[in-house]
Order: sequence, then structure tokens, then C-alpha cells
Amino acid sequence: MASKITDSNPPDTSSFTFSPLNIGSLNCRGLAKTADTSVRNYFIRYLKHRPLDLLALQETHVSTTALQELFYSQFQASSSLWSSHCGLISFNPSIIFSNSFISPCERFISTTVLHSSDTFDPITVTTVYFPAARADRYSFLSNILVVHPDIFLPFTERTIILGDFNYSYSRSFSFRPIRQAPTPWLQYIDNNFFDGITPPDLLAASTFHRGSFQSCIDYVMVSSDLYLSVYLDKCRTLYIQPAWSDHCLLTCHLRLSVPNSGSSVSSVGKGIWRANPRLALNSEFQDRLKTALTKCVASLDFTLANTTKWETLKQVTAKCCRSFSRREAFNLSRAEDLLHKKQSGLTKKLLLDPTLLPVLSPQLTIVEHQLSSLQQYHVENLALRSGIRWRELGDISAGYLKRTVATRSAKKLIPPLIYHSTLSPCTSKEEMLDTTAEFYGNLYSPDDIDQASIDHLLDSLLKLLIRL
Repeated sequence: MASKITDSNPPDTSSFTFSPLNIGSLNCRGLAKTADTSVRNYFIRYLKHRPLDLLALQETHVSTTALQELFYSQFQASSSLWSSHCGLISFNPSIIFSNSFISPCERFISTTVLHSSDTFDPITVTTVYFPAARADRYSFLSNILVVHPDIFLPFTERTIILGDFNYSYSRSFSFRPIRQAPTPWLQYIDNNFFDGITPPDLLAASTFHRGSFQSCIDYVMVSSDLYLSVYLDKCRTLYIQPAWSDHCLLTCHLRLSVPNSGSSVSSVGKGIWRANPRLALNSEFQDRLKTALTKCVASLDFTLANTTKWETLKQVTAKCCRSFSRREAFNLSRAEDLLHKKQSGLTKKLLLDPTLLPVLSPQLTIVEHQLSSLQQYHVENLALRSGIRWRELGDISAGYLKRTVATRSAKKLIPPLIYHSTLSPCTSKEEMLDTTAEFYGNLYSPDDIDQASIDHLLDSLLKLLIRL
């Protein structure tokens, strides 16, 4: 599977235009069964504020409509699909799910992912949770290619399969001599997919931790034609504190090429930027802004119009706000990234040389504790922000404004139209115009008069009059 391509970085494509798509996958270890709701709420808050467009969840235990509606609301999802074993959530209002399918056993969900602005060609995303017991998994995977050939096509294109496979492809973790999956399934993956997280020449990081045991059983498998769209330098295996899950969060960054069709809708843009008024309460920011404005005023040409002076002051203030906010956010983000890399490096060293356990285990414990503290600090701050009433959010939350603008921009674009002749989404402006013209032509055209119905109505009225 990983031996076909040796280059861990995508080729130089600086002359092309890309549409980014960030996908995550995590076994959440019974999201609906968490006894302490505050722990679950912190966990959900942490996940929904990760920079992800799509999030695939396994072992969800979402078995009722009420739970589906609850998690849809808590995740603040644009759209979502749920089963008792899996979940697929979209945080991007421009992403649309189409042709969705939930298997009868509810162990996998497959859907076609479209963009409302047609900034990338449709892709198929399938989230899976395979049985943990070897016998059950072997039986399940032996039949999956036969029972669902329309989902797991022999020749796969623009497809991503991600989730908890419950067995390891990495030789480093394959300690058991017994084959953990049937040969047809292994050949299907080997012939059509690549690991979308780990470069071919590197050791896969462990994705499951329980005590001293660790293994790599979670994957993001990307079809061959999409592999060069994976930006491996930004793909991560992120440690999650044990209070939330004993699995790691996998994040895969894709840069999908924009279709060359002339019918594609142009980019809406980044939207409106607003400074966070709470910066005014920060003494360090006050000093920095005072210094910047003092220098600006001293260098102003007083022969300029007052409106020009005011615009200059606004530009200096905006630049100062952006610089300060980015530095504050960068410090925490950088610390978390460094801790994740250190945790991954320590686990790999232990895997290669278990005799280092007495030396590295205390370091690993400290790093994981620091990661847990950072994650908890992050979600507690988010909890404080989410506790503010929505009327206040419009004034003080830059994130709220950004999401509002993005949502409104998405609402300006119509959903995909179904072409009448092929019964599939329109792919060009000409097909959209034909479909629209036919729809409104039928809507405002009079139907033929049904003489039989008129005769029946008159006969009924005549009988009623005779009775009277």
C-alpha cells in the first residue's frame, strides 16, 4: 500500500488554484454513554473548535433521533449523519452531503461531498467502525465487498475511507502472526488507497493508547487519484486526553484542485474583519496601541484632509489588533503543536526500544499531562465565550461574526439542481439553465383539462341538488 509512492510531499503546484479541505477522524469511545455531561461538553467543545471542515466519529452510540438532534446542536454542525456506530459532521456551511447511505449494520456511513460553490469536484467519504473481535471483523470484511459493491467499487476514484479499522497495517504494530483481515479486503485497500496521514518512508504513529499498550488501528485512506492532493506536512496524529478518549485525533489536509469549468462560482472572499473589543481591557495591548498611535500621529501630514487622517489611524489600529491577536493565539497553538510532536516522538522511541521505558515513561507522562492541561484550558475559555448571550456575541466575538458572514455568503448560493435527463446534479451552467427553464415552464403552464373529473363533479352536484 505505502510502497507505490515514495515522495512524502506533493509536487510543485504553485501555478494552480486549490480549495483546502480539512478532514478529521476520531473514535470518541461512546460519546452518548459518557456519565459526566460536563466532560462530554468539554470534549465536544474542543472538537468543534478544531480547524476542520469534516469530522468522522466512531463508537458514537447515537441510537435515537433525540441524541442525533442533541449532538447536531452541541457540535453546531452545518449538517450531520449519524448511526449507532458512526457519525459524520460538516462544520462548513458550504459543504453539502448527497447520496448518503448508512449500512443496515450501521458500521459505516458513505456520502458524496459537494461544495455549494463548486470549488472542487465531488468526493466520496466513507467513515467506518469495523468490529473489534477478530472473528466478527473477518466475517464482516469478507462480505463487505460483495454486499456493497456500489460503495466499495473495484476501481475507486476520488474516495476517502477513514475511521477505526481495529487492526493494524503498520508492520511495527503487527505483532500477531494471525492475519487480522481477509485477503480480498487487504488487496482492495492495497490496490486503491494510500495512507493519508503517514508518509511512506516514516513510521506510523500509534493511534490507540491503553496503559502501556499502544497500536495503530485508526486510518485515513485516500484513493490513488487524490493522494497527490494530500498535504502530508499538515497531517497530524493528535493526542487526546484520557478523560475524553484513548484514541488519537487524525487530521488530514487536502488541497483539491479547482475545476477548470467556466460554470464554477467565483470565490466569495474572506468576508468582513472585526477586532475583538475585549482587547481594550488588556493592559499590554493598550501600551502597544498607544505607542503605535503616538508614532502615527507624529508622522501625519497635517495638510491632509481629516477623513484621510482618520483612515490612516484606523489602518494603524487594525494592524496593531491583528498583530497582537495572532501572537497571543500563536503562542498557545505553537506550544500544543510542539507537545504533540514530542509525545509522538517519545512513543516511537519506546516502540523501537522498549528497554527505554524506565527513562522515557516519566517524560511521556509529563508531556501528556501538559497536553491535557492545555486542552482543558482551551475548552474552559471556549466555555466562557459560549456562555455569553447571542446579542452580545454580535459585538465582541470575531469568531461569531466570521461564522455569520460565512453562513450568509453560503445562503446566497442555491443548492445543486438535479438535471432532468440524467437525474444527477447539474455540472454546468447550461444544464442549470435548462433545468430551471423546464421547471418554471411546467410550473406556469396550464395542465390539460380532465373531462372525466368534470363529469364526475357535475354528476355529484346534480345528485346533491335533487336531494335538496
